[in-house]
Amino acid sequence: MNATEGLRIEPGRLSEPASGDGPKTVGEAAELTARYRPDVVRVLFVGESSPAGETHFYRGNSQLFRATRDGFERGLGARLEAPFLEWFRDLGCWLVDLSDCPFDEIPAAQQPAAVDAAIARLAATLQELRPERIVVVLRRIAPAVQEAADEAGLLELPIHLLPYPTRQWRPVYVEELGGIVAEVLAGEPEMSA
Repeated sequence: MNATEGLRIEPGRLSEPASGDGPKTVGEAAELTARYRPDVVRVLFVGESSPAGETHFYRGNSQLFRATRDGFERGLGARLEAPFLEWFRDLGCWLVDLSDCPFDEIPAAQQPAAVDAAIARLAATLQELRPERIVVVLRRIAPAVQEAADEAGLLELPIHLLPYPTRQWRPVYVEELGGIVAEVLAGEPEMSA
């Protein structure tokens, strides 16, 4: 089941989440992700899985959140003055994960099978959403994302590959995401309240 399949939670107007309030279960992570689903998804970000700990992109306390916010600021040449997650959603951006279960909790030998099992779910999500483009947030999952896009019949869909923004890859992620943002979202509403 997709992280948001079966959940029909309307996008809410939430304030920026508190740092220590990460989701504790797969269901909580799915509900949190669903809260930030835009009415129309223009740019779908696809990650591998939610982290196993207390952090989560949609809690605003993960390295992925911070690097993504920095990439948007770089691409638009603006400093963040409004809650980023609401702004991200209002621009039609949404982050979903291939796996419902944190990959840190899946034995390494079973991880490739978990990614393969997620392809059909992602394909169904892509068919439903029909985004303008995809941003893959971990290069090693790119083949699975491409396969899902192909299965969804979105053969011409632009797919951007980014490294996960950890250690030496953070500056690369921020710079490359900034370029995508500048190309795709130039002229969009300012990031101010």
